[in-house]
Amino acid sequence: MDVNQTNGVAPVHADGRQHNHGREHAADPSDQKKGGKNPASGSWRDQDAVNIDHQLLDALTPEVQAIIDQLNGEIEPLRGRLAHAEQQVEDLKGALARHAFLNIPNRVEILHDLDHVISHRESLSMASVLVLLHVANADSVRRKFGRRNLERYLIEFCRRVTDSKHPTDVFGCIGGNDFALILLGADMDQAGQSLAALTDRVLATPIDLAGTQVSVELISGCVELGQVSSVESAISAADQLIAAAG
Repeated sequence: MDVNQTNGVAPVHADGRQHNHGREHAADPSDQKKGGKNPASGSWRDQDAVNIDHQLLDALTPEVQAIIDQLNGEIEPLRGRLAHAEQQVEDLKGALARHAFLNIPNRVEILHDLDHVISHRESLSMASVLVLLHVANADSVRRKFGRRNLERYLIEFCRRVTDSKHPTDVFGCIGGNDFALILLGADMDQAGQSLAALTDRVLATPIDLAGTQVSVELISGCVELGQVSSVESAISAADQLIAAAG
């Protein structure tokens, strides 16, 4: 085949059929000599590049390549900064969900989890119980031993609860000396047994504060989450039980 020979080529549809717009036009040799467009082939003899499927077949010029390299050099640092910023956002989210000095979820996070359980209790297809825990002698510890020792006292209390609870249960502080423990997959009888075992472990050993052994005084109230309609009603019901016990 003579690659310099220009022949008319009919366009082909996606279904393989050739499309004929009517009479074929004969190629004018004078057009080819002048470097003009061949109406039969629809091509340009003296084109510098041919664009097929929007891709340039000719090699990039050094100038264009230099521009692309420069852009790549600017993009990579931006990607690194973006990844760093995303990590900072995740760290801040984690910090916002944690208590100021206790290694447990804070009020916002634990109430969010409680709301999720209450809102999805039907789809979860399992009973769950909220246990409100009040450290009754925390204010006394604050007055007698000072704020720093109160923090040490509550940190040790939370560590014991965290170590003693079931891995699927959720434990957090709802404010001050009040804590919430969400027992997932437990009815009231099972919650009572779990709470008794947890309390025994938490209260088994006094906490040392400045050489003084202080036992945790704990009051609790349990509410089955299937019987409440909101976070507020669940906490209110458990709080009433604590008030009655106190």
